[in-house]
Amino acid sequence: MEWGTVGYLSIAAGLGVLVAAGELVSRYRDEPGKALGNWPGFGYMAFNAGIGVIAYLIVCHIPDPSGEGSILGQLGSALVGGLGGITIMRAKFFTIRIGDVRKSIGPGNLIDTLLDYFDRQIDRQRALDRFRLVRELMKDIDFYKAAHYAKVQIAGALQNPSVADREKMGVRFREIADGDFPMREKAHALGFLILDLMGEDFLRDLFRDNRADFLIRADERSPNATTATRDRAGADSVASSLARQGFRPAVALSRTDLGAAASPTSRPAR
Repeated sequence: MEWGTVGYLSIAAGLGVLVAAGELVSRYRDEPGKALGNWPGFGYMAFNAGIGVIAYLIVCHIPDPSGEGSILGQLGSALVGGLGGITIMRAKFFTIRIGDVRKSIGPGNLIDTLLDYFDRQIDRQRALDRFRLVRELMKDIDFYKAAHYAKVQIAGALQNPSVADREKMGVRFREIADGDFPMREKAHALGFLILDLMGEDFLRDLFRDNRADFLIRADERSPNATTATRDRAGADSVASSLARQGFRPAVALSRTDLGAAASPTSRPAR
């Protein structure tokens, strides 16, 4: 095999990897490097690289109007194979009807199945890593003590938050505060929200030096402790604080929704 051919194959494979990496980065925004660095991520990128190479070899058999074997034609084939390999290999040859179900026939079925497999494995691995981190760092954290502090730190740390992130932050803080579920789940939900917005390093450092200030008091861990009044006050405090900082919910909650959290609830023992 000539060195020129090896170079074009490398270009096609490299572009396939870049396309796959871009897809993963857009899906796993909290820690995209970890999504790329685990074995399903490597598999996803390697599979896309292989598709790019195969697509390049297919395109090479198409007549070249710029001249047989020209550098321009080979480079164009490499670019098409690397950037458009997924589209080429997902082609459906024809569709058949089996009863009331339409079934597409072509290599795209196999390609989609394999890509979905790698994507699910990446998602499951990241889910496990995120759960373990939140369980460890948010253990015994009082949401109502930590929510305002977390919001202030996030708002101050971010220099250019997107409109979508600001709306998500306002809506999710309010939903967690008003949610009728135990404090442990509220703390975990806060941890996952911080992960989505800021990543793992920020969550690790957020309560590193002052964790004791945000712990649930021992008397509040009793299974008979009712804290509806405190929940309502905490939710109002979080909401008003968010509004002052400009983190307003995209959709206003009704009085019925806001009153749900005021009903007497018991927090189960930790």
